[in-house]
Amino acid sequence: MNMKILKVNIEGESIRCHSFILASCSEFFKNLFTSNMKEKQEMKVDLQNIPLKTFQLILKTLYTGCELLTKDNVLDVWSAVHQLQIHILVQHCEDFVVGNLSPETLETYRKQAELL
Repeated sequence: MNMKILKVNIEGESIRCHSFILASCSEFFKNLFTSNMKEKQEMKVDLQNIPLKTFQLILKTLYTGCELLTKDNVLDVWSAVHQLQIHILVQHCEDFVVGNLSPETLETYRKQAELL
């Protein structure tokens, strides 16, 4: 894999990302880059069902390794990394949820786990 740039289109915005970063972390992107799909040929992909702010947060985490999860964003991030098959961040979200279980969050986290 070389230093190709992928354009990820979300909510009308186009984000430029290094394909090797995405492919090394995400089964979704790895499969995209090893296929003969139109997205690979054009080096652009449209992502649905992932909010722009959530994708930007995921990218920041992948590029910097910084801890960026909060109680306010963990459900969106968990859903997005599950969709993108970023297993290391799926596990990170699950660990965050377990570490932040309380009577107030239990039902919300349980429903999200069942969906995923």
